[in-house]
This record gives sequence, C-alpha cells and structure tokens, in this order.
Amino acid sequence: MSLFRNPMSKDTTIRQKVSFAIWILLSVFSVILSAKSLMSSFNTPEAAAYGISSAAICLADLALYWIKKSRMPGYMADRNSKFIGGVFIGLFSWTAILMTNTHYLFFKNYGDKLRRTELVTIQENFELTNNYAKQQVESFCEEYSRKIINEIDNLEREITNVYNPGHDTASDKILRRIEKLLGSKVDLPSNAPTSGRALVNYAKELAANIRSKKDENQLLCAQKMKSIDSLFNSSTAIQAVNSLNKIVDGFDSSSIGEKTAVLKTSFAVYNKIYKALSDIALSLGDDQLHLNIVKYQITTTPASIDLEDFSVAWGDFFKHPTWRFFVSLILAMIIDIGSFYFLYRGYLSDEDE
Repeated sequence: MSLFRNPMSKDTTIRQKVSFAIWILLSVFSVILSAKSLMSSFNTPEAAAYGISSAAICLADLALYWIKKSRMPGYMADRNSKFIGGVFIGLFSWTAILMTNTHYLFFKNYGDKLRRTELVTIQENFELTNNYAKQQVESFCEEYSRKIINEIDNLEREITNVYNPGHDTASDKILRRIEKLLGSKVDLPSNAPTSGRALVNYAKELAANIRSKKDENQLLCAQKMKSIDSLFNSSTAIQAVNSLNKIVDGFDSSSIGEKTAVLKTSFAVYNKIYKALSDIALSLGDDQLHLNIVKYQITTTPASIDLEDFSVAWGDFFKHPTWRFFVSLILAMIIDIGSFYFLYRGYLSDEDE
C-alpha cells in the first residue's frame, strides 16, 4: 500500500482508516506544538513556523515510509540506501520535532504558570511600592524633623546653661549629631559670646539658622514625595499597570507574544522606577531608608522569559534535570511515537503482508 493514496478507498481496511485518522490527529498536534515553540524561541512568523513544522513531520513520515518499503520482500533498487537514508533522515527530523514539542509542552505546563506568577508579582508590587515608598519617605521626614528639633532645643539649653554657659564638650557632641542629620556642617563664629544676654541671643540665632537648614531639608523631603508621585503617575507607569491588569485578567486567552511583551515592558518600567526610588532614598542620606525602599526590588530578569527559548530550556535540563521537563519529554515522545506507530503498523500495515 502506498503512502500517497486515498485512505477512504474500498481497498482500505477499517483498521487502516482508524490508524490514518489517529496518525493525522497526532501529526497535526505535533505540528502545532513545534510551531508554537519556533514562534516563541525565534520570533518566527506564524505561517513560516507552521510550514517548517509541517515539513519536518512530513520528512519524518516519509523517512519511516522508506524504512517500511526497504523491508518488503522482493527486488528493490537501492534497498540499503533507502533504509540507511530513512533511518538518518528520520532520526534527524524526529530529534528536531521532539525537542521543540518537549519545549512547548514544558513551557505551557510550567513556564506559563511561572509567567502568571511573575506578572501578578509585578502587578502587586506596583501598588505596594507606590504606597510603601511614600510611607517610608514620609515617616523618615517626620522622624527627621522630630529628631533635629529635639537636638536644636538640646543645643540651645546646653549653650545657655547657667552652670556651664557657652560651647563645651557636651554642646559639641550635640552639634555633631545635628550636622549628621543635616548632612552639612554648621558654621560657628570664631568668637562666640560666653555669658549674659549676648549668649542667649547667640543661642537663639544659632538655633534659628539650624532650623532654616532643617526647613530646607524638609522642603527636599516634600520634593521627593512629589517625585515619587510623578514616577507612579507617569504615562509610562500608568500604561504598564493598565497592560498588566488587562493581561492578568485575560491571561488564559492571551497569546504568548502578548504575555511576553507585557512582562518585559512592565519589568523594565518597574525596575526604572525602583532605580529612581533608590536614588531618592540615597539623596536623603539614610542607609536604613534606602534598605526599606528597595525591599520590593526585582533584580533578576523573569525566568519565564528565558524559558521561551527552547535552547535555554534544554540547556537547563542537561545541566539540572527536573521532573517537570522529564514529564514533558515523555509526553512529547508518546505523541510522536504514537503518530509513527499508527503510520507504520496501522496505515501501512499491509506493506509487509
């Protein structure tokens, strides 16, 4: 029986017709899996991906047909060449099919779930960091104001202390703490008064000058708060959040390309915002604030982006085998071997009868 004939002809048995239907069904499924893998791995146009996958499946089936024909009794020209060529071509085409099929099954069953988690994490972190960053900066500024006001009052009392008037070791310690809070040096006159009304006026004037610097820093805090608002209210951030919300809500109906585009864009926008937040925290000169601000930072590229590439997925499997990938490999083998079995032992069954 020829490979290229009408499967519905009267000469075709029920067994062969059923085998033909199953073979075609499994082959089409295999073509879809391979095409999806090619589109995600190489950004192959859809028509080209399906064309390449169909060609690979047809080549493997044709190679299997050559092997089948070469085992038939009777004379056949180039019998050994057909058998050897069928084996090599069949193994080559099937290896390509198996690798792409396995990759897409793995990505669909594991990578897609991972991608959903990554998208939801970024979506939640956009909201968390917006509120959290402003809260942290606001708390820092309030605490900063409270601390420096207390220190200014302490300095004024220490300088005008009737039992120890003027500058001394105690007032110098207070000044050092104030300078650390201000982030700048406090200028003192070379000949400060040491007693009387002049000392009281001097202490009040020094306190007023420090409060003026504190107010400048408070203004900086307010500006930083506005900067945070502008980061999250920018058109880029709003568009990224809207895209995230849309893709998460319609995740199952969205294509791999759509999910990838949103994930890459939102990840880039999120990290850009976090870099700006980190700079804001550093500009306020507090290490703990900086640590608090970067609490929700995502530093590594989402893993699902790399898993789209079948070479990366297979490379990871060879380095660190996982049961998820192994299960995908077994499923891909079942699909392909099933297809070849129903072609070889079913549809072409009378070739060796």
